[in-house]
Amino acid sequence: MNLRASSAIAQSIRLKLIVGLGLIIAVVALSLTLAISLMTARVLEQQVRLQLIQDTEHSTKILEEYLKSMEDRVSLWMGAPVLDAVLNDAALASVFIPSLRQYFEKIIEQEALFLNVLIIQDGRVIYDHAGEYGVGDENQGLMPDFQALQQLPLAGVQVLDLSSNHTGSASTTGTLLMKRALKKDGVVREGTYVVLALDLDKIQKKLFSGAKIGAHGFISIAMLSAKQGVSVATPGSSAGTEWFDFLDCSANWKNFENIPEQCGSVVLRQTQLKGQPLAIVGVASNQDIQATTRLPLMLGAGIGLLALISGVVAAVYFSYRLTGPINQLTAEAEALARQYAAAPVAPVAVVASARGSEQGSVDEPGPDPAMPARDEIGRLSASFQRMQVTIAGKIGLIEQQNEQLTIAEHRQEELNQSLERKVLERTAALESSLADLRSAQSQLIQSEKMASLGQLVANVAHEINTPIAAVKSSGESIAEAIQEFQDGAPRFAVLDEATRQMFSTLTSHLSGKAEVLSSREERVLVRELTKQLELAQLDDARAKADLIVQLNAHEAWRDYLPLLQHPQSAMILGRAQCLAKLISGVANINLAVSRVAKIVFALKAYSRQDASGEMVATNLQDGLETVLVLYQNQIKQGIEVVLNFEPMPAVQCLPDELNQVWTNLVHNALQAMQHQGVLTLGLRRLGDAAVVSIGDSGCGIPETIRARIFDAFFTTKPVGEGSGLGLDIVKKIIDKHGGRIEVQSEVGVGTTFSVYLPLAGAAT
Repeated sequence: MNLRASSAIAQSIRLKLIVGLGLIIAVVALSLTLAISLMTARVLEQQVRLQLIQDTEHSTKILEEYLKSMEDRVSLWMGAPVLDAVLNDAALASVFIPSLRQYFEKIIEQEALFLNVLIIQDGRVIYDHAGEYGVGDENQGLMPDFQALQQLPLAGVQVLDLSSNHTGSASTTGTLLMKRALKKDGVVREGTYVVLALDLDKIQKKLFSGAKIGAHGFISIAMLSAKQGVSVATPGSSAGTEWFDFLDCSANWKNFENIPEQCGSVVLRQTQLKGQPLAIVGVASNQDIQATTRLPLMLGAGIGLLALISGVVAAVYFSYRLTGPINQLTAEAEALARQYAAAPVAPVAVVASARGSEQGSVDEPGPDPAMPARDEIGRLSASFQRMQVTIAGKIGLIEQQNEQLTIAEHRQEELNQSLERKVLERTAALESSLADLRSAQSQLIQSEKMASLGQLVANVAHEINTPIAAVKSSGESIAEAIQEFQDGAPRFAVLDEATRQMFSTLTSHLSGKAEVLSSREERVLVRELTKQLELAQLDDARAKADLIVQLNAHEAWRDYLPLLQHPQSAMILGRAQCLAKLISGVANINLAVSRVAKIVFALKAYSRQDASGEMVATNLQDGLETVLVLYQNQIKQGIEVVLNFEPMPAVQCLPDELNQVWTNLVHNALQAMQHQGVLTLGLRRLGDAAVVSIGDSGCGIPETIRARIFDAFFTTKPVGEGSGLGLDIVKKIIDKHGGRIEVQSEVGVGTTFSVYLPLAGAAT
């Protein structure tokens, strides 16, 4: 084979390698690039749609939180004294209407979302702030459609079309109504409520004017009306194609289920507020979605083209790398062939003698004369020599490395000793820090206990202040009655015996008075008796009827008709009224003193401290009842207490620490119910354990945070209302007693904490 033939073969192989490798690399690169580009575009499109859903759900939470905050502010506004003044006395309502109008104007100035405020009492509109519904005496305060207000629930927001009643210039579309019952001293006024009209577009502007989804998307609030179907709020500055497509599409929606996922140039997602005629609609532009996926496809095309060029270059490079040795081997073969062909052949004897003189023996056979000078054995010998030199160098290098390793081991040992000293020093520092941390934790726990004690002191002070005020008022009333009674004694002494005997019989009804009448029942009796006294032609019938009802003699008033017609009836009845004041004052004082004694006894039992730190036999029921007495001021205002106590032996415990547990759990329960609901306390025996349960009908604890409620400094209360140590202290105290605490909660239903204390050391 000559050099030209070898070169032709090499070029043929090189061409095949270039073509084959180029095709393989190009196909693989283009396939991978196309697949990655399509997958990337799909993932980005899904991310855009997922972001639309997340933005919609987040906006729904924002609207729900805003409506909840509005609920709290409405409750605060409706407690104004001027509102009570208008509702308490219809005759004086017109006097306070200007003040009430100024009060609501200030609120509307602060909250520009309000369109109107209506107050309805006993089926009549008694206050229309905007004066836009034509309310007047000629229609008894109600237009026909206003009857629908009577059927609105007293919770959430509602949509009601009042356009048939509307006489003003403002639009009634896009209006939300909040209807709430009005209260007095925490008690709902029957037939009295307030209706607030809110502007949907202003709510949209306040909450979502700056909300953007991509470059052209937006958030819009939708409301559902029985007459108008679904109405959407104007999103603000958006006026592009997306807004007009969204507006045209929303005109055909009859309910929230009609909202499609695709409409014209926009993609829609809606989330409805639970129990409300409102929904959040997220609007994304198809243009934004396509722009998001366009860039990956363009990048993929560029990368594919670059991969194709790289594949061709790589194919050329590797073909030269693979065919190069073939060309070199062919050239060396041709060179050796030419060398062997031109070299002379030496005689065998000459060669043998020459080889023998070199090796010192002429008997050994010489090498083959046909063997070239650069034969395989020579190359192998040279290779062995090079390998020997290389091995000797490696051995020297290994010995040098061993010496370096020995030095490194000594240094490592020194470093280990230094590290042990540093670890000991660090351990001492950590122990000191741990002691400081425990001290700080003890101070925080003591601070939490003092905060709880402060709350109890405030409750006790308020609870004691009420009976003390009653004693003071009753004392003043008794002093006044005694003075009046002494002043009228001379005139009473000149009356005849029959009149004085009838007076004694009249006042004897006071001793038999057992039933306590409410203010309404007393007014009804006074009105009925006044009519009967007027029929009997008695002067000042109302005052006499009022006194007879106070003396509990309204059923036998005819027996005292001569006394009522007596010329000195005013003096006689005034004397009877003095006796009524005396007896009522004494009864009030006795009741107040009994209440104070009960509170003092409970406070004394709660504050009992055992400095020895030893456990004593304690009745758990006494501790629970003591805490209820101390919280009586908060419980009596809207809490129903349910007690399920079973007979239980005394438990060996630290009573002052367990009282701290009951105090924290009851306080948390009252706050969870916002002081309105059912508080349930239970005490039962389960095997060898006493189980104390404290439950509430509050908002419940979400599953996501239930595992963290016993962690120190974890709290869901607003800043300044809780330190997050209450339940941590509770768990530490229960662990100290060898017990455990469990919690069962359901959102919207309530929460129950169960404390298990061992009865191993119980004394019957």
